Amino acid sequence: MKKFKNVDKFFKGKKFIKVPAYFCCFNKTFSNLFATVTDLKGNVVFNVSTGNLFKKRTIKKVKCSPNTAILLGRLLGFKLKLNKIFFIILKFKSKPNNFIFKNVLKGVFSVYKKLKIVCYFSAVREAHNGCRGSKKRRL
Repeated sequence: MKKFKNVDKFFKGKKFIKVPAYFCCFNKTFSNLFATVTDLKGNVVFNVSTGNLFKKRTIKKVKCSPNTAILLGRLLGFKLKLNKIFFIILKFKSKPNNFIFKNVLKGVFSVYKKLKIVCYFSAVREAHNGCRGSKKRRL
C-alpha cells in the first residue's frame, strides 16, 4: 500500500505549498453509516454516524437511506468547516460506487464548497481462492 507523508505539496503559482491532509473513512453497515476523520498518523479528529442524527428510530431499514446520507454529509461538512480541514483523502470500507456515498458527498459540498478531495481508494477485502462467502442475510 502506498504510504502517505504527513503533508502533501500543492502547486500554487510558482511555489509548492505544504498543506496537511486528512483521511475520511466511510463504513456502511446494514442499518448505519459511519464517517471517521483521522489525520495521517491515525489519530481520530472526529466521528459522525447516522445513528446520532435520529434519537428515536424504530425502523432500522430507514437509517441508511439516501436522505439520511445527505443529512450526514451536511453534518460532516459543517464539522470539517469548523476544524478548518481543506484537503481530504477518502477511504471507503465498502463498495464506493454505492449511491449513498454519492449523496454524502452532495451533502458535504452543499455546506462546504472549499473542500478539495486529494484522492480516494477502496479498502474492501477481496476473497482469495478457497474462501467461503458470508451467509446471506434474510430480510
